Amino acid sequence: MKTYKLLILFFLLISSFSSIKAQISPSDTIDKFTKSHIKYDSVKIKMLLEQKQQTPIEDLYIISGYESQFKQSEILSNDDIQQDNEIRLGERSVYLHPTLGLQNTYNGNCMESIPCGTTHSYYDNGGASVNYSNNINNIYRTFCPSEAGKCVRATINNFNIEDKLFGGCWDYLSIGSGPTQNVSILWQGCGTNSSPETMQGTYSSQFISTDPSGCLVFRFYSDGSDTKSGWNITLDCVPCGYGPSGNESNDCINAIPICSDDNFTGSSDGPGISSDGCSGCQISENYSTWFHFLVKTGGTIALTLIPDNYNDDYDFALYQASSCGSLGTPVRCSYAANVGNTGMVDGAGDNSEDVYGDGWVEDISVSAGQSYYLLVNNWTAGGSGFTLDWSFGGGASMMPPVTASASPTSVCAGASSTLTASGADKYTWSHSLGAGSTKTVTPTITTTYTVTGSLSSGCSNTATVTVTVSSSPTINVTAAPSSICSGGSSVLTASGANTYSWSGGLGTGASKTVTPSATTTYTVTGTSTAGCTGTATVSVTVNPLPAVTATASPSAICNGASSVLTASGANTYSWSGGLGTGASKTVTPSATTTYTVTGTSTAGCTGTATVSVTVNPLPTVTAT
Repeated sequence: MKTYKLLILFFLLISSFSSIKAQISPSDTIDKFTKSHIKYDSVKIKMLLEQKQQTPIEDLYIISGYESQFKQSEILSNDDIQQDNEIRLGERSVYLHPTLGLQNTYNGNCMESIPCGTTHSYYDNGGASVNYSNNINNIYRTFCPSEAGKCVRATINNFNIEDKLFGGCWDYLSIGSGPTQNVSILWQGCGTNSSPETMQGTYSSQFISTDPSGCLVFRFYSDGSDTKSGWNITLDCVPCGYGPSGNESNDCINAIPICSDDNFTGSSDGPGISSDGCSGCQISENYSTWFHFLVKTGGTIALTLIPDNYNDDYDFALYQASSCGSLGTPVRCSYAANVGNTGMVDGAGDNSEDVYGDGWVEDISVSAGQSYYLLVNNWTAGGSGFTLDWSFGGGASMMPPVTASASPTSVCAGASSTLTASGADKYTWSHSLGAGSTKTVTPTITTTYTVTGSLSSGCSNTATVTVTVSSSPTINVTAAPSSICSGGSSVLTASGANTYSWSGGLGTGASKTVTPSATTTYTVTGTSTAGCTGTATVSVTVNPLPAVTATASPSAICNGASSVLTASGANTYSWSGGLGTGASKTVTPSATTTYTVTGTSTAGCTGTATVSVTVNPLPTVTAT
């Protein structure tokens, strides 16, 4: 049995763990990969196919006893596998390793941009409690950071992968630094975390991507018998100075505007921080570059993508979409295992092709105003660059996707807004604003601004943006009454706006009741529905109460005599006991009596005072 397993492992190590992309049917011949559009070198074709396939061409007849294993009808789509290999728990995800490759490649899932700021669990296909499966043929899965300046970190909590009794591995896990299978290996091996068996690299309980993409790729092989519990790995993001910047064209949101032939020099660092291009024939972003254009006039558009290095394998997908968030399925797509030129031409016969394609799909009919995003996806790192050679038929033409925005779009009179243009290289603004991608404006009335954006190739497009100017509300405020006596209250009422805020800690609301102890001025700020503000003030005058005094002269009288009551300290006076009004009153009480006088000031405020007149009885005189 051991000898049998050794022979199988030796065979698979040679035939399966090369940097291979796609599996092909033995019935297919090299002629399938040639067309009149380009002449291929048969040796280079064979080398490329062995970069993308699961099994070298020579060994297909040996390993497979039947052709159905390789037919395109059995190719798995990205959606078929993705749903089975991820469980979301809020922001945290549990990922499982795939067992089959998409389109018969080694890639089991689209690149995953893991949410940074939390941890995620990653298991073999058996999950936390079941052993991994047999016959997993070096299938890989890639995890990348979702934030700029971050790299993926893998913490190995435990693993148990079948090793050999006297050293070596029956099954093995490979951890690479980068977004695809063709990256540097950090560690490859088996055994357990307490006793690892290393085939390549250096084992550690933690691995952090050292690649500019910030990605880690995990690749797993299992033979046809005996399995173990697999692995439990925690994934998260850590800061790194070499990770993705988040502002490069490998993310759709940073797509390069184009309107004619374009030459892209250099290579992409990876798939960016967003997994945008995982639909149709594109099963993952590897080393991607995004472009964006608008159709100026309708017709047909063809494309030849010409690598600067003939041996580079570029794939592409063309999406008709208004934004990166609505890409959907590409309208033209090639993931073919070919080197040299690729693109869209009349007569290609298909709109989309997987790894079995020849690199050519049909050209496309376009209409004025349509928006397209183009993904150019290099299979391997370090590409030299490429040229996009467009051909236009039927009067078709492109224009750059110029856009203009204002922040804020609505301002109050006297406030400013910042205008920003994008989608071109140079910009010129209307209203004598001059050139530049950003401008600060302070319009007095609602104004529409036009920006003309142009590319270095000479084509241009315009966009408009409107800044709405709202007038400040006219605030009216009243106090009823506006003059009060000390201890009295007044009701403040504001109008002319939508909401109101008062000074003096009075809070909000259109009406407030106040009882000031001294004359006070109140300020109200009114806000309109447009968010503009206006202010008004109102004063409440506080008048003091009069200090009223009252005297009686004399204050003691004999029964039947009179006394003069006199009040002072106010303007008018009113006496109790039916005495009426006036500052002075003459009274002839028959008994000791207390009189109350109410004095009113000129402000209408009142005060009171009391005075008593003592009545002494007459003596009872007797004579004898």
